[in-house]
Amino acid sequence: YKHLLIPTDGSDVSMKGVEQGLALAKALGARATIVTVSEPWVTIATGEMGLAVPPDDYARSAAANADDTLAKARKLAEAAGV
Repeated sequence: YKHLLIPTDGSDVSMKGVEQGLALAKALGARATIVTVSEPWVTIATGEMGLAVPPDDYARSAAANADDTLAKARKLAEAAGV
């Protein structure tokens, strides 16, 4: 393998998977790309009551969460030397 794709959602279990994927990449002398995916914005409606998060607020929150997750993964990659 020359290039590994490592997915993460930022959870503790997922970040352990990132660590393992980075260790594998290092052992193989491979590159690694770490990816996180955000769900698209949706309106939630239940019965007569509906709850909606404004799309702009959701986009900012999702981007901030992705940035935080990838920053943690980047630190792990730097520590692993990958």
